[in-house]
Amino acid sequence: MTTSYGFRHPYSSVTPELLRQFPNPLFIETGTNVGLGVQAAVEAKCFPKMMSIEADPELAEMARERFAGPYVYDVWIVTGDSADILQQLCPFLPVPTTFYLDAHREGYNPLLLELSAIAGSPHHERHTILIDDVRMFGREEWQYIGASDIFELLRRINPNYRYCYINTPNATEDLLVAQPR
Repeated sequence: MTTSYGFRHPYSSVTPELLRQFPNPLFIETGTNVGLGVQAAVEAKCFPKMMSIEADPELAEMARERFAGPYVYDVWIVTGDSADILQQLCPFLPVPTTFYLDAHREGYNPLLLELSAIAGSPHHERHTILIDDVRMFGREEWQYIGASDIFELLRRINPNYRYCYINTPNATEDLLVAQPR
Protein backbone atom coordinates (compact mmCIF):
# COMPACT_ATOMS: atom_id res chain seq x y z
CA MET A 1 0.00 0.00 0.00
CA THR A 2 1.37 3.44 -0.87
CA THR A 3 0.38 7.07 -0.48
CA SER A 4 1.09 10.01 -2.74
CA TYR A 5 4.40 10.52 -0.92
CA GLY A 6 5.74 6.99 -0.87
CA PHE A 7 5.60 3.56 0.68
CA ARG A 8 4.19 2.62 4.04
CA HIS A 9 6.67 0.59 6.05
CA PRO A 10 5.55 -2.24 8.33
CA TYR A 11 8.58 -1.91 10.65
CA SER A 12 10.74 0.73 12.28
CA SER A 13 14.50 0.89 12.66
CA VAL A 14 14.10 2.04 16.25
CA THR A 15 12.76 -0.01 19.13
CA PRO A 16 11.85 0.97 22.68
CA GLU A 17 15.00 -0.79 23.92
CA LEU A 18 17.18 1.18 21.53
CA LEU A 19 15.56 4.52 22.35
CA ARG A 20 15.97 3.98 26.10
CA GLN A 21 19.72 4.38 25.50
CA PHE A 22 19.17 7.98 24.36
CA PRO A 23 16.71 9.62 26.78
CA ASN A 24 16.00 13.35 26.63
CA PRO A 25 13.08 15.58 27.64
CA LEU A 26 11.94 15.68 24.00
CA PHE A 27 11.87 13.19 21.10
CA ILE A 28 11.45 14.49 17.54
CA GLU A 29 11.06 12.14 14.60
CA THR A 30 11.01 13.18 10.96
CA GLY A 31 9.10 10.87 8.65
CA THR A 32 6.24 9.48 10.76
CA ASN A 33 5.10 7.00 8.12
CA VAL A 34 2.66 4.68 9.93
CA GLY A 35 3.80 5.79 13.39
CA LEU A 36 6.06 2.94 14.46
CA GLY A 37 8.92 5.26 15.48
CA VAL A 38 6.60 7.30 17.69
CA GLN A 39 5.15 4.08 19.07
CA ALA A 40 8.67 2.95 20.02
CA ALA A 41 9.26 6.31 21.73
CA VAL A 42 5.98 6.00 23.67
CA GLU A 43 6.88 2.46 24.75
CA ALA A 44 10.42 3.51 25.71
CA LYS A 45 8.89 5.68 28.47
CA CYS A 46 11.91 7.98 28.56
CA PHE A 47 10.57 10.98 26.59
CA PRO A 48 8.04 13.17 28.42
CA LYS A 49 7.17 14.89 25.13
CA MET A 50 7.25 13.50 21.58
CA MET A 51 6.74 15.01 18.14
CA SER A 52 6.70 13.42 14.73
CA ILE A 53 6.71 15.33 11.45
CA GLU A 54 5.12 13.80 8.35
CA ALA A 55 4.83 15.39 4.88
CA ASP A 56 2.05 13.09 3.70
CA PRO A 57 -1.27 14.46 5.06
CA GLU A 58 -2.92 11.02 4.89
CA LEU A 59 -0.20 9.35 6.96
CA ALA A 60 -0.12 12.27 9.42
CA GLU A 61 -3.87 12.00 9.97
CA MET A 62 -3.61 8.23 10.48
CA ALA A 63 -0.90 8.82 13.10
CA ARG A 64 -2.99 11.50 14.83
CA GLU A 65 -5.85 9.02 15.09
CA ARG A 66 -3.49 6.31 16.31
CA PHE A 67 -2.14 8.49 19.13
CA ALA A 68 -5.39 10.21 20.10
CA GLY A 69 -6.66 9.37 23.53
CA PRO A 70 -5.55 9.29 27.12
CA TYR A 71 -1.80 8.81 26.82
CA VAL A 72 0.45 9.48 29.78
CA TYR A 73 2.92 11.12 27.41
CA ASP A 74 2.38 14.07 25.08
CA VAL A 75 2.49 13.07 21.40
CA TRP A 76 2.19 15.68 18.65
CA ILE A 77 1.91 14.76 14.98
CA VAL A 78 2.75 17.68 12.69
CA THR A 79 1.99 17.76 8.97
CA GLY A 80 4.53 19.43 6.71
CA ASP A 81 8.04 19.40 5.33
CA SER A 82 10.38 18.37 8.14
CA ALA A 83 13.15 20.78 7.07
CA ASP A 84 10.75 23.75 7.14
CA ILE A 85 9.24 22.77 10.47
CA LEU A 86 12.62 22.14 12.11
CA GLN A 87 13.89 25.48 10.75
CA GLN A 88 11.01 27.19 12.56
CA LEU A 89 11.12 25.03 15.69
CA CYS A 90 14.78 24.46 16.52
CA PRO A 91 15.71 28.04 17.53
CA PHE A 92 13.09 27.75 20.28
CA LEU A 93 13.72 24.25 21.61
CA PRO A 94 13.92 24.64 25.38
CA VAL A 95 15.60 21.31 26.15
CA PRO A 96 18.07 18.75 24.80
CA THR A 97 16.31 16.55 22.27
CA THR A 98 16.68 13.11 20.73
CA PHE A 99 16.15 13.45 16.97
CA TYR A 100 15.33 10.45 14.79
CA LEU A 101 15.83 11.60 11.17
CA ASP A 102 14.09 9.44 8.57
CA ALA A 103 12.02 11.81 6.39
CA HIS A 104 13.36 11.00 2.93
CA ARG A 105 11.10 9.95 0.10
CA GLU A 106 11.57 9.34 -3.59
CA GLY A 107 13.15 12.39 -5.19
CA TYR A 108 13.55 14.35 -1.96
CA ASN A 109 15.83 14.11 1.05
CA PRO A 110 15.71 16.90 3.64
CA LEU A 111 18.51 15.45 5.80
CA LEU A 112 21.09 18.22 5.27
CA LEU A 113 18.44 20.90 5.81
CA GLU A 114 17.26 19.11 8.97
CA LEU A 115 20.82 18.98 10.34
CA SER A 116 21.34 22.67 9.50
CA ALA A 117 18.16 23.51 11.42
CA ILE A 118 19.32 21.48 14.43
CA ALA A 119 22.62 23.38 14.38
CA GLY A 120 20.57 26.54 15.01
CA SER A 121 19.13 25.22 18.26
CA PRO A 122 20.25 26.80 21.55
CA HIS A 123 21.02 23.33 22.97
CA HIS A 124 22.58 21.96 19.77
CA GLU A 125 25.62 20.48 21.53
CA ARG A 126 23.38 18.50 23.89
CA HIS A 127 21.11 16.89 21.27
CA THR A 128 21.32 13.22 20.33
CA ILE A 129 20.82 12.50 16.63
CA LEU A 130 19.85 9.17 15.07
CA ILE A 131 20.06 9.03 11.27
CA ASP A 132 18.39 6.09 9.56
CA ASP A 133 19.33 4.36 6.29
CA VAL A 134 23.12 4.77 6.37
CA ARG A 135 23.28 2.27 3.50
CA MET A 136 21.83 5.02 1.27
CA PHE A 137 24.62 7.55 1.86
CA GLY A 138 26.02 8.72 -1.47
CA ARG A 139 23.38 7.01 -3.61
CA GLU A 140 21.30 8.60 -6.34
CA GLU A 141 18.08 7.92 -4.38
CA TRP A 142 19.44 10.21 -1.67
CA GLN A 143 20.52 12.93 -4.13
CA TYR A 144 24.10 11.78 -3.55
CA ILE A 145 24.18 13.08 0.02
CA GLY A 146 27.30 11.45 1.34
CA ALA A 147 28.85 10.67 4.69
CA SER A 148 31.26 13.63 4.42
CA ASP A 149 28.31 16.05 3.98
CA ILE A 150 26.53 14.57 6.97
CA PHE A 151 29.57 14.47 9.26
CA GLU A 152 30.46 18.06 8.36
CA LEU A 153 27.08 19.21 9.66
CA LEU A 154 27.23 16.92 12.70
CA ARG A 155 30.60 18.50 13.61
CA ARG A 156 28.94 21.93 13.40
CA ILE A 157 26.27 20.76 15.81
CA ASN A 158 28.75 19.24 18.24
CA PRO A 159 32.45 18.80 17.41
CA ASN A 160 32.76 16.31 20.27
CA TYR A 161 30.01 13.89 19.34
CA ARG A 162 30.61 10.21 19.96
CA TYR A 163 29.46 8.11 16.98
CA CYS A 164 28.26 4.56 16.64
CA TYR A 165 26.40 2.46 14.07
CA ILE A 166 23.51 0.18 14.96
CA ASN A 167 22.04 -2.73 12.98
CA THR A 168 18.43 -2.34 11.74
CA PRO A 169 15.93 -4.64 9.98
CA ASN A 170 17.21 -3.18 6.67
CA ALA A 171 20.94 -3.65 6.96
CA THR A 172 23.95 -4.04 9.19
CA GLU A 173 25.07 -0.76 10.80
CA ASP A 174 22.23 1.13 9.08
CA LEU A 175 21.50 3.63 11.88
CA LEU A 176 24.08 6.33 12.70
CA VAL A 177 23.97 7.71 16.24
CA ALA A 178 25.66 10.99 17.20
CA GLN A 179 25.61 11.37 20.98
CA PRO A 180 27.06 14.03 23.25
CA ARG A 181 30.02 12.92 25.36
